[in-house]
Amino acid sequence: MRTLALLLVFGAVCATAEAARLEPAFPALEFERPLDIQSPRDGSGRLFVVEQHGRIKQFRNDPAASQAQVFLDIRDRVDYDENEQGLLGLAFHPDFKTNGYFYVNYVAAKPLRTVIARYRAVDSIASRDSEQVLLEIPQP
Repeated sequence: MRTLALLLVFGAVCATAEAARLEPAFPALEFERPLDIQSPRDGSGRLFVVEQHGRIKQFRNDPAASQAQVFLDIRDRVDYDENEQGLLGLAFHPDFKTNGYFYVNYVAAKPLRTVIARYRAVDSIASRDSEQVLLEIPQP
């Protein structure tokens, strides 16, 4: 009975998957090892893509967008030699529109550690020098 129920569920999922079709959301844009996409919810209509090797790019939330601008580049601070390392996350402060604060999670080397840091953006570009490390966790 369990096998039959499992096969019915699997069959329903497969039938749905066959009907689904994947299409690029932003066909004119290319990213290197993208692993996160975020909206600052600031009314700007921008999206931000986190690239594992240490860059965040921003672009218009429009399928016809053809250019992505570098928002933050911390490749020199990020260790991405292994698949589970690199720039791993981005979160915007709830009042980002006013204060420009956003937070990143990355793996740094020498010594190997996870870093949670706050940055500040001014005029749509993040200031590398504004980094304030909030938490560091040693990696084994």
